[in-house]
Amino acid sequence: MRTRMLAAVAALALIGLSAALTQAQGRGAAPVVPKLATDKTMFWPAADIEERWAENERLERINSRIFNGPANISANVRIVLPGDPPLRHEETADLWLVTAGEAIARTDGELVDVNGARTIRNGMARPVHAGDLLYVPPGVPHHFTDMKGFRAWLIRYDVEGWAQRDQPAERRGPQ
Repeated sequence: MRTRMLAAVAALALIGLSAALTQAQGRGAAPVVPKLATDKTMFWPAADIEERWAENERLERINSRIFNGPANISANVRIVLPGDPPLRHEETADLWLVTAGEAIARTDGELVDVNGARTIRNGMARPVHAGDLLYVPPGVPHHFTDMKGFRAWLIRYDVEGWAQRDQPAERRGPQ
C-alpha cells in the first residue's frame, strides 16, 4: 500500500513538472540546446537562425544558444543592449561575427570601475559592420556601443592550451 502511494505521488509530481516545463517554454523559455554531434555534421538553416533573432527580440531575450560543443565551445545568437557593461572572460575567447548593422567595438585596455560603473581605460575603439569578424582573447575587455541594427553571432570557447608563456606579460600568473 505504501509503495503504491509513493508511486502515485511520484507520478503526479512528474506530470506536474512536465506541465510546468511545457508552460514555461510557451512563455519564452530558451529553446533546448543540442550538444554537437561527434560522428556527423549538424546544420542550422538561415531561416531557423532568423527566427531565433525575431524570437529573442520579441521576448526581449539577449541570448539564444544554438549549440554546446566539446571544450566548452558554444554558438549564440546574441543581442547586445545599449546599457550592457564591458566584459572580460578569463578562461574563454570570443569570436564575434557581425551579421547586420554596425557598432563601435571598444576593446583592449584595462577594465576599471568609475563611479560604480565599469568602463575600459586606454582601450581601442573601432567601427564594426556586417561581415566583420572580431576576435577577443581571454582576459581582454570588450564592449559594444553606438549600435545601429547591430546583430552578431557569438562563438565562445575555452582556450585549453593557452599557455602562460603565450599571454602578454601583464596578464601572466606566477611562473
